[in-house]
Amino acid sequence: MISLEDNINKGLEIISALDADSLTALEIRDILYSLVSRNYDIIDSILAEAIERGLVTRSERKYHFNQEASGLDFEKPTVRVLEEVGNCVLCGKRLTKCCYVVFPSRTYGPFGLGCVRKVHLSQ
Repeated sequence: MISLEDNINKGLEIISALDADSLTALEIRDILYSLVSRNYDIIDSILAEAIERGLVTRSERKYHFNQEASGLDFEKPTVRVLEEVGNCVLCGKRLTKCCYVVFPSRTYGPFGLGCVRKVHLSQ
């Protein structure tokens, strides 16, 4: 079982790499639900830590990303596209061209071309 601290670090890594200026609470929670944990208490902990570290600010209905947040050691991911058969982790669609989002610490995927854009991690 993955520890709360590991899940928080995984979530912060993803948040730091999001290619968006802002997302609704539903959008950011959906991304974290799909990629980190299906436990909303963990998702709330990730978002609280992101706010505390200055990675995001929250307005009434949106999370705004601070791209220049200081003190963060996360690297932006690369997207690797491979000609292989798989199923998208978001929509379940059968794929012949799989996209993987590669961080130094872990790889997420496979995603279809449309779904990798939906999670705002495309480069």
